[in-house]
Amino acid sequence: EISLGLVGSEMCIRDSGDTEGARERFEYALRGNRRDSDALGGIGVILLQQNRFAEAEDYLSRAASRSKRSRAKWGEALSSARYWGTYEQAKAAFDQVNFPEAERIARGLPQRSGQDGKAVHQLLGDALNNQQRYNEAEGEFQAALADAPGDPGAQLGLFTALTGQNRSQEAYAFSQQMSPEARAQLGNITGLQVSQWQVEADLASVSYTHLRAHETEADL
Repeated sequence: EISLGLVGSEMCIRDSGDTEGARERFEYALRGNRRDSDALGGIGVILLQQNRFAEAEDYLSRAASRSKRSRAKWGEALSSARYWGTYEQAKAAFDQVNFPEAERIARGLPQRSGQDGKAVHQLLGDALNNQQRYNEAEGEFQAALADAPGDPGAQLGLFTALTGQNRSQEAYAFSQQMSPEARAQLGNITGLQVSQWQVEADLASVSYTHLRAHETEADL
């Protein structure tokens, strides 16, 4: 009989590279002991790697509930399963064009940094853009770019938020800083629009220079 406590469930998954084989071992161990926390947690990690978050949460919650040691061992994986499971619910609402519901669910997620935080900020920004709440969306995309600088999706979202607020000069200036991938996706922006924004930006620059010149003369 295999003792996963000795083998180490996470070691089985990491070293073998055979998740199906590892799962068979865990299932075998569970047939002998349905409360084996290493087997439960190992299956939960495999499901988490497969983006099957609801199932992963079920196994990991059972694994973590066995003892303080189990909670310490599987708690982080359980938090990830819950986080991404909730994110999936928000994304499903967004895909169903239920933007207020997507926003409500996403706002319930805990604050995270890095790619985790970026994903949620971007989803919130997209939901807000689609509700024409561009000012709020701008803040979410700024936060997404702070977590993942240069991310094309976040850049496109911020560009949309700026244009939605009729801040064409800022939108044009920002478009010049965007990654090549993001710029390539601006296919719906015509050359005429971009040229118009450039003219507006140039006029604004000339007006500012002219104003500063008058202010300098007045000071003299």
